Amino acid sequence: MTDEAKVSRKEFEAFQAIMVALSREGIGDLNDRAQHISRVTNVSWFAQDWELHKILEKTRGDFGERVLPMRPPSGLDNERTIVGMWCSWDFESGTPYCQIVILIWRGKGCVYGFRVDPPHVFDKHRFWHVQFTHRFCKGKNIRFPVSEATWIDDRTPAFPILLGNTGSITPKEATVYAVVSLYGSDISTPIYDRIRELTKKGVHGSLKELIPRPAPVS
Repeated sequence: MTDEAKVSRKEFEAFQAIMVALSREGIGDLNDRAQHISRVTNVSWFAQDWELHKILEKTRGDFGERVLPMRPPSGLDNERTIVGMWCSWDFESGTPYCQIVILIWRGKGCVYGFRVDPPHVFDKHRFWHVQFTHRFCKGKNIRFPVSEATWIDDRTPAFPILLGNTGSITPKEATVYAVVSLYGSDISTPIYDRIRELTKKGVHGSLKELIPRPAPVS
């Protein structure tokens, strides 16, 4: 195995580990509020870790018509708020990349979301960016409520993601950007601890600077 292949494999394993850490929190929340969530959505949720593991075995793929439940950020009405993630990835290309879409439902018509996108070669957004979205971008049968806030343009603005010395970011870094964007400093526990644990093992390296420290408990 070449050094480049080893790096790519390590990146892929880190990406898998972050997704699994997120799934543990989200699936726990899904199980706790299953009746409410099933009543207001018609989505094929990941409900067991092994379901996600199976899809993540491939170095190129996507969630298809499945959605990963995520723990709502604190400060929102957690009894009503539902958060879902859709993702695609490709570690087989010369420059590995992924796309992440996160939607937040807070009641009838109150749906908003964002996606973390790689550069669009034939578009004005030829850089890693965060962009608004109204719905998940794949799957005809995904029935997560669609935002009625159509006045929000899902093409512009797009917010550039700061790049490191390499002039790019990796899929694992894009995933952490999405998590930090959603939770901010509320990435405290237990998601914070799980991602931080990965950095201690050298999995993330420079990502230590991306992860905010938990807010002190008053």
